[in-house]
Amino acid sequence: MHLNSSKAGFIGALANVLAGRPSKVIYTAHGWVYLEPLPWLTKKIYLWLEKIAARLRDATIVLSEAEKQVAIKYGTASVNSLAVIPQGLDFSKLKFLPREEARQALALTNQKSEIKNLKSEIIIGTIANNYPTKGLKYLDEAAKQINQVFHVLGFKFQTMVIGESFGSTWHNLKTLGHKDDAYQYLRALDIFVLPSIKEGFPFVLLEALAAGLAIVATTVGAIPEIIKDGETGLLVPPRNAEAISQAILKLISDTNLRQKLGANATARSQDFDWQTTLQKTKNLYHSLI
Repeated sequence: MHLNSSKAGFIGALANVLAGRPSKVIYTAHGWVYLEPLPWLTKKIYLWLEKIAARLRDATIVLSEAEKQVAIKYGTASVNSLAVIPQGLDFSKLKFLPREEARQALALTNQKSEIKNLKSEIIIGTIANNYPTKGLKYLDEAAKQINQVFHVLGFKFQTMVIGESFGSTWHNLKTLGHKDDAYQYLRALDIFVLPSIKEGFPFVLLEALAAGLAIVATTVGAIPEIIKDGETGLLVPPRNAEAISQAILKLISDTNLRQKLGANATARSQDFDWQTTLQKTKNLYHSLI
């Protein structure tokens, strides 16, 4: 029995025990919920439940070395039961829209958008729903700082977010709302930014790599395992709008660096083929059997 998410991870493991343990139980932790910005008591309850469930499971898959170390530190999986298996991309199913077509589509599919004549502007953006862990307020502040510089220099740029805003109004971000298969618009961007303050293994970062984008991302979760600073992107500390804005300005002012990082990003994405993920998971199944 292979379980995903904290709730299923606990209920499934408990059900297996109540049924007399007829199955081997594997759990994939897509980020540890007890690290989320939740009330103190709620976090303690989640941690307690994870500790109990860990004793009822035969193996726990984590998506990164960072998540493995968290599990060991908090006792939510034993060292011997842990397997690091990163997520993978199915490259045959990735269908990116060409740059200009993606920019046109974004302008046309959102009539309320203030984005016009995207072709003539530097486009910075991300794909994220407005959850606190995504750190969008820091991107909003960074965009404000960049705008002050651009205003003096006479350049134009746009910073946009594809995802649900949940009613929040940003001062410097253009929210395009939810879009199916949002990854297909990634090549509309010149720079992709992931300003998260907490991450497990961000799949959207793999898509940004595959799209060949220059990337700015924070040093949280598995991100430093995916992005090598200065080679496949620029890494900045979390909760730091100033660092985000400086990294973006560096990429805007250095076209060669932007192109180099984009090319290296495409090459790096090949390390995350879903066939590798599949084979490692199958190997784990067979080891338990």
